Amino acid sequence: MTRFRWTDEALASLRRDMNLGLSYAEIAANLGCTVNAVRVRSYKAGFSSRGRSAMLTAERNKGKPRPAALRRRLAAKARERWADPAFRDRVLPIILETNRKPARCRKISLAQDRLRGAAIPPEIAADYRFLLNNKGLPAREALAVLGLLPPSTTASKGA
Repeated sequence: MTRFRWTDEALASLRRDMNLGLSYAEIAANLGCTVNAVRVRSYKAGFSSRGRSAMLTAERNKGKPRPAALRRRLAAKARERWADPAFRDRVLPIILETNRKPARCRKISLAQDRLRGAAIPPEIAADYRFLLNNKGLPAREALAVLGLLPPSTTASKGA
């Protein structure tokens, strides 16, 4: 096999394909060179990142359930970690400290209220969560059912 020459057009194609999220094998097939040539050139040109393969895998698996064997393995690792007293002593104070930051929680709550379009009073928050999680209503419809939004804002525009 002859040595592949990296022209400006080939580098532009490499960058474009990497930005599209194509794998090294797909890029190599497009350019007509080896996978290793693509890896090395993208590294030397500064196009690649260390977590590229993990990012691509995560993007492809987004929304897909994890295999049962993987779930069992991750659960076993978590149980093993939490069984270690040193881990618990290190992590629990951090978790407890983050729960004691009411100002931050209030900011998050206000931001969520702005996104939702209405504030949810604490006395009906459980009803709102029930409508979302158990009944599968969209947020705006759940707010309208609870009387926090006028029903006209939830009407679909196509109807």
